[in-house]
Amino acid sequence: MSVALVSTGLLSLVLGAVIAALAIVFAQKVRKIKHLSVEIEALKSDAASTRANHLVSMENINSIFGEFALRLNAAGLRRTPHLGLFVSHTKAIFDTISTSGQCAVSIKLLVEGHSRSDIRGPYIWTAKRDDISLLKRGKTDDRPDLKRYPPDANRAFSDIMARSVGKDYFACNDLKNLPGYFNRNPHWHEYYNAAVVVPIKPCRADVTKTAVGFLCVDSKHGIFDEDVSVATLSLIAEILYRHLRNLSDALSEPPD
Repeated sequence: MSVALVSTGLLSLVLGAVIAALAIVFAQKVRKIKHLSVEIEALKSDAASTRANHLVSMENINSIFGEFALRLNAAGLRRTPHLGLFVSHTKAIFDTISTSGQCAVSIKLLVEGHSRSDIRGPYIWTAKRDDISLLKRGKTDDRPDLKRYPPDANRAFSDIMARSVGKDYFACNDLKNLPGYFNRNPHWHEYYNAAVVVPIKPCRADVTKTAVGFLCVDSKHGIFDEDVSVATLSLIAEILYRHLRNLSDALSEPPD
Protein backbone atom coordinates (compact mmCIF):
# COMPACT_ATOMS: atom_id res chain seq x y z
CA MET A 1 0.00 0.00 0.00
CA SER A 2 2.78 2.40 0.93
CA VAL A 3 4.61 1.50 -2.27
CA ALA A 4 1.53 2.36 -4.30
CA LEU A 5 1.16 5.68 -2.54
CA VAL A 6 4.83 6.47 -3.16
CA SER A 7 4.49 5.54 -6.83
CA THR A 8 1.36 7.67 -7.16
CA GLY A 9 3.05 10.58 -5.43
CA LEU A 10 6.14 10.28 -7.60
CA LEU A 11 4.02 10.14 -10.73
CA SER A 12 2.18 13.27 -9.62
CA LEU A 13 5.49 15.07 -9.08
CA VAL A 14 6.77 14.00 -12.49
CA LEU A 15 3.55 15.04 -14.21
CA GLY A 16 3.61 18.34 -12.35
CA ALA A 17 7.19 18.98 -13.48
CA VAL A 18 6.34 18.08 -17.07
CA ILE A 19 3.29 20.35 -17.05
CA ALA A 20 5.34 23.19 -15.55
CA ALA A 21 8.04 22.70 -18.20
CA LEU A 22 5.44 22.66 -20.97
CA ALA A 23 3.91 25.81 -19.55
CA ILE A 24 7.29 27.54 -19.68
CA VAL A 25 7.88 26.39 -23.25
CA PHE A 26 4.38 27.50 -24.24
CA ALA A 27 4.92 30.91 -22.66
CA GLN A 28 8.21 31.27 -24.54
CA LYS A 29 6.49 30.33 -27.81
CA VAL A 30 3.75 32.89 -27.16
CA ARG A 31 6.34 35.60 -26.49
CA LYS A 32 8.25 34.61 -29.63
CA ILE A 33 5.08 34.71 -31.74
CA LYS A 34 4.20 38.13 -30.35
CA HIS A 35 7.74 39.32 -31.07
CA LEU A 36 7.56 37.98 -34.62
CA SER A 37 4.20 39.67 -35.10
CA VAL A 38 5.72 42.99 -34.09
CA GLU A 39 8.64 42.42 -36.49
CA ILE A 40 6.25 41.51 -39.33
CA GLU A 41 4.19 44.64 -38.75
CA ALA A 42 7.40 46.69 -38.71
CA LEU A 43 8.48 45.12 -42.00
CA LYS A 44 5.07 45.84 -43.50
CA SER A 45 5.38 49.43 -42.34
CA ASP A 46 8.89 49.69 -43.83
CA ALA A 47 7.68 48.21 -47.12
CA ALA A 48 4.78 50.67 -47.23
CA SER A 49 7.16 53.51 -46.45
CA THR A 50 9.51 52.35 -49.22
CA ARG A 51 6.66 52.22 -51.73
CA ALA A 52 5.49 55.64 -50.63
CA ASN A 53 9.00 57.08 -51.05
CA HIS A 54 9.20 55.45 -54.47
CA LEU A 55 5.94 57.09 -55.57
CA VAL A 56 7.12 60.45 -54.27
CA SER A 57 10.41 59.98 -56.11
CA MET A 58 8.63 59.19 -59.36
CA GLU A 59 6.51 62.32 -58.98
CA ASN A 60 9.62 64.37 -58.25
CA ILE A 61 11.33 63.04 -61.36
CA ASN A 62 8.50 64.33 -63.54
CA SER A 63 8.48 67.73 -61.87
CA ILE A 64 11.91 68.81 -60.68
CA PHE A 65 13.69 67.61 -63.80
CA GLY A 66 11.30 69.76 -65.78
CA GLU A 67 13.23 72.66 -64.28
CA PHE A 68 16.44 71.13 -65.59
CA ALA A 69 14.91 70.90 -69.07
CA LEU A 70 13.72 74.50 -68.97
CA ARG A 71 17.15 75.78 -67.98
CA LEU A 72 18.78 73.66 -70.65
CA ASN A 73 16.40 74.98 -73.30
CA ALA A 74 16.83 78.54 -72.02
CA ALA A 75 20.54 78.14 -72.64
CA GLY A 76 19.72 77.60 -76.30
CA LEU A 77 21.45 74.22 -76.09
CA ARG A 78 24.70 76.05 -76.76
CA ARG A 79 26.29 75.78 -73.34
CA THR A 80 27.24 72.98 -70.98
CA PRO A 81 24.02 71.54 -69.54
CA HIS A 82 23.25 72.23 -65.91
CA LEU A 83 24.60 68.93 -64.67
CA GLY A 84 25.09 70.40 -61.21
CA LEU A 85 21.35 70.93 -60.89
CA PHE A 86 20.74 67.45 -62.23
CA VAL A 87 22.96 65.65 -59.72
CA SER A 88 21.61 67.78 -56.86
CA HIS A 89 18.05 66.74 -57.66
CA THR A 90 19.12 63.10 -58.02
CA LYS A 91 20.87 63.23 -54.65
CA ALA A 92 17.75 64.71 -53.03
CA ILE A 93 15.69 61.79 -54.33
CA PHE A 94 18.14 59.09 -53.23
CA ASP A 95 18.67 60.64 -49.81
CA THR A 96 15.05 59.60 -49.21
CA ILE A 97 15.61 56.11 -50.61
CA SER A 98 18.83 55.23 -48.78
CA THR A 99 18.47 54.02 -45.20
CA SER A 100 21.15 56.47 -44.05
CA GLY A 101 19.85 59.45 -45.97
CA GLN A 102 23.41 60.28 -47.06
CA CYS A 103 24.26 59.55 -50.68
CA ALA A 104 26.73 60.71 -53.29
CA VAL A 105 25.86 61.09 -56.97
CA SER A 106 28.15 61.28 -59.98
CA ILE A 107 27.89 61.28 -63.75
CA LYS A 108 30.57 59.26 -65.54
CA LEU A 109 30.76 59.73 -69.30
CA LEU A 110 32.31 57.46 -71.90
CA VAL A 111 34.74 59.62 -73.85
CA GLU A 112 36.74 58.57 -76.88
CA GLY A 113 40.49 58.41 -76.42
CA HIS A 114 43.06 60.34 -78.41
CA SER A 115 45.32 58.69 -80.93
CA ARG A 116 48.32 59.27 -78.68
CA SER A 117 46.56 57.86 -75.63
CA ASP A 118 47.58 54.53 -74.18
CA ILE A 119 43.88 53.76 -73.72
CA ARG A 120 42.21 52.13 -76.69
CA GLY A 121 38.49 52.73 -77.08
CA PRO A 122 36.29 54.85 -74.82
CA TYR A 123 37.38 55.68 -71.31
CA ILE A 124 35.57 56.76 -68.15
CA TRP A 125 35.61 60.44 -67.23
CA THR A 126 33.88 61.88 -64.15
CA ALA A 127 31.86 64.74 -65.63
CA LYS A 128 30.06 65.86 -62.48
CA ARG A 129 29.61 65.13 -58.78
CA ASP A 130 27.19 66.54 -56.26
CA ASP A 131 28.64 69.47 -54.30
CA ILE A 132 29.03 67.58 -51.02
CA SER A 133 30.93 64.57 -52.37
CA LEU A 134 32.96 66.85 -54.64
CA LEU A 135 34.59 68.39 -51.57
CA LYS A 136 35.93 64.98 -50.54
CA ARG A 137 36.57 63.35 -53.92
CA GLY A 138 37.36 66.21 -56.26
CA LYS A 139 41.12 65.90 -55.86
CA THR A 140 40.88 62.14 -56.33
CA ASP A 141 39.23 62.66 -59.73
CA ASP A 142 42.19 64.77 -60.82
CA ARG A 143 44.74 62.05 -60.16
CA PRO A 144 46.39 60.96 -63.44
CA ASP A 145 45.38 57.31 -62.95
CA LEU A 146 41.76 58.25 -62.17
CA LYS A 147 41.21 61.17 -64.50
CA ARG A 148 40.42 58.66 -67.23
CA TYR A 149 40.45 54.89 -67.26
CA PRO A 150 38.88 52.04 -69.25
CA PRO A 151 35.46 50.71 -68.17
CA ASP A 152 36.90 47.30 -67.36
CA ALA A 153 38.97 48.87 -64.54
CA ASN A 154 35.83 49.07 -62.40
CA ARG A 155 33.63 46.06 -61.53
CA ALA A 156 30.38 48.00 -61.90
CA PHE A 157 31.10 49.38 -65.37
CA SER A 158 32.69 46.13 -66.51
CA ASP A 159 29.69 44.03 -65.47
CA ILE A 160 27.22 46.40 -67.13
CA MET A 161 29.07 46.61 -70.44
CA ALA A 162 29.70 42.86 -70.57
CA ARG A 163 26.26 41.96 -69.19
CA SER A 164 28.15 39.18 -67.45
CA VAL A 165 25.46 38.79 -64.80
CA GLY A 166 22.56 39.08 -67.23
CA LYS A 167 21.46 42.60 -66.29
CA ASP A 168 22.37 46.09 -67.43
CA TYR A 169 22.83 47.61 -63.99
CA PHE A 170 25.00 47.09 -60.94
CA ALA A 171 23.70 47.12 -57.36
CA CYS A 172 25.34 45.97 -54.15
CA ASN A 173 24.89 46.92 -50.49
CA ASP A 174 28.12 45.35 -49.21
CA LEU A 175 30.97 45.91 -51.62
CA LYS A 176 33.64 45.09 -49.04
CA ASN A 177 32.39 41.52 -48.93
CA LEU A 178 31.48 41.16 -52.60
CA PRO A 179 33.67 38.41 -54.08
CA GLY A 180 35.79 39.64 -56.96
CA TYR A 181 35.00 43.33 -56.55
CA PHE A 182 37.62 45.67 -57.98
CA ASN A 183 37.88 49.42 -58.36
CA ARG A 184 40.41 51.68 -60.05
CA ASN A 185 40.48 53.85 -56.92
CA PRO A 186 42.31 51.89 -54.17
CA HIS A 187 40.68 54.09 -51.51
CA TRP A 188 37.08 53.59 -52.61
CA HIS A 189 36.12 51.95 -49.30
CA GLU A 190 36.79 55.24 -47.50
CA TYR A 191 33.84 56.77 -49.31
CA TYR A 192 31.21 54.08 -49.79
CA ASN A 193 30.19 50.45 -49.30
CA ALA A 194 26.87 50.41 -51.18
CA ALA A 195 26.38 51.44 -54.79
CA VAL A 196 23.82 51.50 -57.58
CA VAL A 197 25.01 52.16 -61.14
CA VAL A 198 22.97 52.31 -64.34
CA PRO A 199 23.97 53.15 -67.92
CA ILE A 200 22.91 56.47 -69.43
CA LYS A 201 21.01 55.19 -72.45
CA PRO A 202 17.54 54.99 -74.02
CA CYS A 203 15.02 52.63 -72.44
CA ARG A 204 15.41 49.00 -73.59
CA ALA A 205 18.32 49.89 -75.87
CA ASP A 206 21.49 47.81 -76.16
CA VAL A 207 23.90 49.11 -73.55
CA THR A 208 26.99 48.33 -75.65
CA LYS A 209 25.66 50.32 -78.62
CA THR A 210 23.89 53.30 -77.06
CA ALA A 211 25.30 54.02 -73.59
CA VAL A 212 27.06 57.37 -73.30
CA GLY A 213 28.08 56.92 -69.69
CA PHE A 214 26.88 55.90 -66.24
CA LEU A 215 24.81 57.46 -63.50
CA CYS A 216 26.15 56.40 -60.11
CA VAL A 217 24.80 56.62 -56.56
CA ASP A 218 26.66 55.35 -53.52
CA SER A 219 26.57 55.48 -49.73
CA LYS A 220 29.03 54.60 -46.99
CA HIS A 221 26.59 53.60 -44.26
CA GLY A 222 23.22 53.31 -46.02
CA ILE A 223 21.69 50.55 -48.10
CA PHE A 224 19.39 50.64 -51.12
CA ASP A 225 16.27 48.72 -52.03
CA GLU A 226 17.44 47.22 -55.32
CA ASP A 227 14.11 47.22 -57.16
CA VAL A 228 13.16 50.75 -56.16
CA SER A 229 16.65 52.21 -56.62
CA VAL A 230 17.35 50.63 -60.01
CA ALA A 231 13.93 51.57 -61.43
CA THR A 232 14.23 55.15 -60.19
CA LEU A 233 17.83 55.67 -61.26
CA SER A 234 17.21 54.10 -64.69
CA LEU A 235 14.37 56.53 -65.35
CA ILE A 236 16.55 59.46 -64.33
CA ALA A 237 19.39 58.18 -66.52
CA GLU A 238 17.04 57.96 -69.51
CA ILE A 239 15.99 61.59 -68.97
CA LEU A 240 19.64 62.59 -68.73
CA TYR A 241 20.40 60.68 -71.94
CA ARG A 242 17.74 62.62 -73.85
CA HIS A 243 19.11 65.96 -72.69
CA LEU A 244 22.70 65.03 -73.45
CA ARG A 245 21.64 63.76 -76.88
CA ASN A 246 19.73 66.99 -77.56
CA LEU A 247 22.78 68.98 -76.55
CA SER A 248 25.04 66.87 -78.76
CA ASP A 249 22.73 67.24 -81.75
CA ALA A 250 22.47 71.00 -81.24
CA LEU A 251 26.22 71.46 -80.94
CA SER A 252 26.76 69.44 -84.12
CA GLU A 253 24.53 71.79 -86.13
CA PRO A 254 26.18 74.76 -87.84
CA PRO A 255 25.42 78.11 -86.17
CA ASP A 256 22.81 80.37 -87.79
